Amino acid sequence: MRFKQLLLTVLLLSLSSSLLAGNGKAMMASWQVERQKVAVIFFSNITDNPINVSFTVYGKNGELVEPTRYGGMINNNTQLAPRSSGFIEMQSTGSFNQGYIVVEWENLPGDDDAVAMLAHGYNIGANNSRLRSDYAVPINNGMPF
Repeated sequence: MRFKQLLLTVLLLSLSSSLLAGNGKAMMASWQVERQKVAVIFFSNITDNPINVSFTVYGKNGELVEPTRYGGMINNNTQLAPRSSGFIEMQSTGSFNQGYIVVEWENLPGDDDAVAMLAHGYNIGANNSRLRSDYAVPINNGMPF
């Protein structure tokens, strides 16, 4: 009886861990832009496989905000090549905005990575192009997801 319970436990644990592989999600808890301020997320694919990536940016009232610039991605800014890095950037459109960003990745069919991305956010402010204040916003505590 004890052997059956142990076998069932091992089977359930291995099944649940395989269901978690292949995608990940994390959040940048805060971004803000105004006048000369810029918010940027830098991210890296740490696998040997390309991955699908998506970013959902929410503004101060919960509205969807389109990033103003993408860099380093392929396939219409929907994929990240193996062992490569990229970024998205939000710039001010003249008025103050702030919010949060949901970062998601998913394996392409046939790949099965448990974790694939590292990411870090920055809010960058400048005043008269001489004074600058930056602060970092950790994503997933700096751990891969």
